[in-house]
Amino acid sequence: MDVTKRDPKLRLTGLHHAAKHGRVSTMTILIEHGADVNARSKEGTTPLGAAVGAGKLPAVKLLLRHGVDIELKGFYDRSPFHLAVSKHFVPAAKLLQGHGADINSTNRLLWTPLQSALDNDDLAAARWLLELGADTEVPDEAGHTPIVRWCDRQKLEKVRLLLEFGARFDVLIHKGFREEAPLVNWAALTAQKRPVAHVA
Repeated sequence: MDVTKRDPKLRLTGLHHAAKHGRVSTMTILIEHGADVNARSKEGTTPLGAAVGAGKLPAVKLLLRHGVDIELKGFYDRSPFHLAVSKHFVPAAKLLQGHGADINSTNRLLWTPLQSALDNDDLAAARWLLELGADTEVPDEAGHTPIVRWCDRQKLEKVRLLLEFGARFDVLIHKGFREEAPLVNWAALTAQKRPVAHVA
C-alpha cells in the first residue's frame, strides 16, 4: 500500500480524501501504515483542514490524537481554527482552541478569526473569541482594525461589541503605522454619515 501517493492535479493524498469524507476507519489504517498527517495539497491544505472544511468532527478528533500540526495553513492562508470559525463549525473551533490553536492567526487578507466572524455576522462566535482574549487591534491588508472597518460600515451592533471588550476607539492603524486620531473624524473623511453617533 502506497500511502504517499497523490493525485496529480491537486496533490491530495488518500488521507486527505478519507478525512474530507469522515472515513475514520480508513484514516486509521492509512495512518498506521505511515501516512503523513501533515501532508499538504497544492493549495496547502492538510488532512485536518480537509476534515474541518467538510465538517467532519470525528476525523478532526482522530487527527488531533495523532499529533497533527494545527497551525498549518491551507487555502486562502487560513489555519484550521480560522477555517472552523469561518464555516460556523463551532465544535471543531472549540476543540482546536482547547489544543492551543492561535486565535489571532491571520488569513490572506490579514483577517483574524474575529474579523471573519464579524464579516459573517456571527456575533456569537465573535463574542466567544473576544472572551478568549482575541486581539481587537490587528489591522487587515488595508490597515483597518475591526472597529474602523465596522464603524465605517455603520454596523453599530458590531462596534458596540468591540467597544465592550476594550477595542480602542481613538486608534487608526494604516500600513503598519499607528496614528492617534479620533475615529469620528476618520469616518467623516470617508464620507460616511453618522458612523458612531448612536454607539452610547
